[in-house]
Amino acid sequence: WNSPLPLRDPNISQARAIEWLTVTGVDAQGDTGGSPRSHGLVGFPPYNAAAVEAPGGWNATPETLIAMTRQLTAGGKSKMFAKDPLPTTYYFKTRQGNMGVLQILGFTEGEPRGVKIR
Repeated sequence: WNSPLPLRDPNISQARAIEWLTVTGVDAQGDTGGSPRSHGLVGFPPYNAAAVEAPGGWNATPETLIAMTRQLTAGGKSKMFAKDPLPTTYYFKTRQGNMGVLQILGFTEGEPRGVKIR
């Protein structure tokens, strides 16, 4: 699998999509469709990266990150919304157990649309 999976292709089977997600390790993608209030990152069932909004923001201590992500289980919350005012910060844990801090900074204009993160 050295090419992107065309997820909008109606001919892609669910089994093939899950196989691609498994092989590539993808846990989430940007969601810029619909209402701007629903923009952010969305997980792929059953591999959703678990996430919780970060009360300490980007500058939280490692101890806070560990404590907050320890309770998360992949497959949990599947949507990380961009909330005003930006940036919106989340602690997350991937299906492989990796954890980190993700911040939604904004969105790209034009085509293709995207989510700006760090």
